[in-house]
Amino acid sequence: MIARVTPGSPAERAGLRGGQRRVRVRNVIFAVGGDIILAMDGQKVTTVEDLTGFLDEKKKAGDDIRLEILRDGKPVTVTARLAELPEE
Repeated sequence: MIARVTPGSPAERAGLRGGQRRVRVRNVIFAVGGDIILAMDGQKVTTVEDLTGFLDEKKKAGDDIRLEILRDGKPVTVTARLAELPEE
């Protein structure tokens, strides 16, 4: 699940949505209600490691990636252009 989308980022330009609500579980606050990434370029994503491994091994800044997401219970496909991570 996408917890937060940085303003001006490739994720924002692709229309991805981060968590819209905050919930507290045992004094820890979580963002909920964001898009859920199901697959990237047809490859299933079930963990953060799946996502980062795929990006590290197969993609670089400037590449486009097709994301299959779940939004409000409905499947949606979006395309994002990857960029370098900011230094900060």
